[in-house]
Amino acid sequence: MNNEILKQIKNYLDQEKYEEAAIFLEEKIENFPEMITYYWYLGLVYLLQGEEENSQLVWMSLLLQAIIEEAEQWQEQLIDFLEKQIVNYLASDQLANAKLIYQTIQCIQTTYQNNELKNNLIDKLVVLATGLSRSKNYQEAKDVYLEILDLNPNHAISWHSLALNYYYLGNYQEAEKCILNAIRLDSDFATNYAVLGLILETQKKTIDAINVYQKAIEKDLNLISAYHNLAEAYLTLSQTEEAINIYKKALKYSPRNTSIFDKLFNLLQSEGKITEANLYRGYSIYYSGESGSLYTALGYFQGYYSTLSDEVYPNEVNQKFTFYTVLANSYLMSNKTESAIKILDKASILFPKFHLSLKRLSQSALPILYQDSAEVEFYHQRFQQLLTELIQETKINTPEEKDDFLRSLGVITNFYLSYQSKNDVAIHQQYGDYVHNILKKARPQWCQPRQPHSLTEQRKIRVGYISYRLEGLGLLYVGWLKYCDKNNFEIYVYNIVDSPEDELSGLKINFKLYSDKFYSIPRNINWDDACKKITDDQLDILIFPDLGLDPIFNFLAYLRLAPIQCNSWAHPVTSGSPTIDYFLSSDLMEPVNGDEHYSETLIRLPNLAFPLAPVDLPELDKKRSDFNLGDDRVIYACCQSLFKYLPQHDYIFPAIAQHCLSFQFVFVDPQHGEIVTQDFKKRLDKAFAELDLDYQQYCIFLPRLTGSDFLKLHQLVDIFLDGLSWSGGITTRQAIACGLPIVTCPGEFMRSRHSYGMLKMIDVTETIAQNPEEYIEIAVRLGTDNCWRQQIRDLMEKNKYKLFDDQECIKGLEQFLYNAVISRVV
Repeated sequence: MNNEILKQIKNYLDQEKYEEAAIFLEEKIENFPEMITYYWYLGLVYLLQGEEENSQLVWMSLLLQAIIEEAEQWQEQLIDFLEKQIVNYLASDQLANAKLIYQTIQCIQTTYQNNELKNNLIDKLVVLATGLSRSKNYQEAKDVYLEILDLNPNHAISWHSLALNYYYLGNYQEAEKCILNAIRLDSDFATNYAVLGLILETQKKTIDAINVYQKAIEKDLNLISAYHNLAEAYLTLSQTEEAINIYKKALKYSPRNTSIFDKLFNLLQSEGKITEANLYRGYSIYYSGESGSLYTALGYFQGYYSTLSDEVYPNEVNQKFTFYTVLANSYLMSNKTESAIKILDKASILFPKFHLSLKRLSQSALPILYQDSAEVEFYHQRFQQLLTELIQETKINTPEEKDDFLRSLGVITNFYLSYQSKNDVAIHQQYGDYVHNILKKARPQWCQPRQPHSLTEQRKIRVGYISYRLEGLGLLYVGWLKYCDKNNFEIYVYNIVDSPEDELSGLKINFKLYSDKFYSIPRNINWDDACKKITDDQLDILIFPDLGLDPIFNFLAYLRLAPIQCNSWAHPVTSGSPTIDYFLSSDLMEPVNGDEHYSETLIRLPNLAFPLAPVDLPELDKKRSDFNLGDDRVIYACCQSLFKYLPQHDYIFPAIAQHCLSFQFVFVDPQHGEIVTQDFKKRLDKAFAELDLDYQQYCIFLPRLTGSDFLKLHQLVDIFLDGLSWSGGITTRQAIACGLPIVTCPGEFMRSRHSYGMLKMIDVTETIAQNPEEYIEIAVRLGTDNCWRQQIRDLMEKNKYKLFDDQECIKGLEQFLYNAVISRVV
């Protein structure tokens, strides 16, 4: 067929001009009756136009004219032609056309089966139906699920979903029929029973619903929604005590579930058990993640603690141990370090079987905010001394001692140690060797060296990423996945989640989109199962992009789950682990002697190492007055987490302020809440007083801001003051996007050189200081010289595009990954 004619036919089809297409094809057939493809297209046009009889007539008339051998050959050609049309319509999401054509093929050839094509069609329809259901278009979703079941009556998940849509439409009888079909096809899927229970309960069949919910839980102990529904069913029968027991059982499988804690608080309060109710209220606040939640929870915990007896009965040991650790952590995060240590000392007497866990908590207890430099030195020495004692005291001769050691890995990290601005690579190595050497005895199967997998021309290099913070710090490294050459690399993502029922949202959706394999791993999983999952995937390289923040990685990061393992500057501190081979850092940020700061081999990837995404700035619908800022003031944004500011640098603020009464510094409450802010205010009060200044005339403190308001604030202020001991990363990216002049002074470690690297990246180096004195001079000049400040702002606006979507670092990353794998294979 002539290419121009084919193009014309496809244009008609794409534009759904079926009548014109039919006239065009009938004319071609009249002139060229030997061109079989014209018949195929004409029949297709009639089919899409809704004239199925004419469609069949066109094709059958041709096939009936042929001899037997010819007819069989032509029928295969027709089916091949129609399959290609299905593929095209699937690619363009024209699913109705794809389904119609598939069913037409089944009419032409009754024995026809193409499972791959049918499954692709069904998968697309499932996505469509799921989207409709989520947007509450239940009637439309129902119709699509019926279409799926028309294609495959044994598609169990569609029966399940159809049941839910009937339920939402209020058709409970049909819903029940559908879910029973789902159970018939998949009797082990626990959620089927949970849905059946919901349908029965809505029909006032409460006893039947209870039995079904219990069966759902038997099938899957982690199905938290079934516990909720079961408890609510008991409450319908006024069996409050049963409901309370069910919620308490659910906590075993979802120990941080705030909705369960809230339910228990309300139920226990209604039963007059106020003390116990307040305990659960404290837990609910503690795990909420809201600003200042731990300090708020502390009040409830202190009230409960005052009622506790020192006696501990065997069946209460684990619960009381958990309470003491939560109470201690609440003190720690409220900057009440001494109180936390006292609680841990008492707990160590009460709970000897948890000796290592409590020793580890106490050893790593550090203030969130230090009062002065002497306190920094005291806690640094204490950390070192107690770590040595912990290592000397650790024994794993019995199963109980082994359990205690493994438990100790999950209680805390060395996160706050790095905010003392010291080179602690030796301490991190000491802890890393300690953990790894014991894990070699406790979990030898996961500590053995892993041989590299052979590479062929056909096999891609398998790169895994494992993280608990895809939604937050993932902003830094999601570009590694987005721009990775999928022809040469296969991407696996292991997303640690709080609950198996957590839905993907926000940035996590992008990680799933950019990966070849995406797995969500509940944090309360048996970690041996997680290790098996990762090792079964036979990765070449496993990357822990933000290692060092979350205790859940104190186990995984000291094992050998892939032949090559790396971490990165999403948390810019060495792991100390002998099983982490490389630290993926930024060439622009690392000092000359950067290799001395890591136990891993330092890899200086080009530029920033990460291809940072542009910042989507919100519409500026707020004024300075909305943030309690003066229109006549020169505003300095000091929006790092307060624990990044060390007391030896407090003098910086009054040293700048003394030059102009109109200067104003704006700080934001840390996640720890106002209690830490109050401690920081005391330090500022002292520093400003040394220059006979009142800090309250210069400093404004804002409550924790939403992401949108944080960006609006940066669009309204004049200057961004970077931290001296720990530089801004994501915050500096945002400041650059807002065109803010940035004052920075690169320090000894990479973690104090992020802003320096970013300013070098965009060729705006005028505001980079060589020392604190020059830092003050630049900050003062920016505040007093409006013309120069505008020049810098204009230059920032002109050059900020250079910061984003850098591809050189991707080339460097891919080259490193390839070289690392090849060197091991060879």
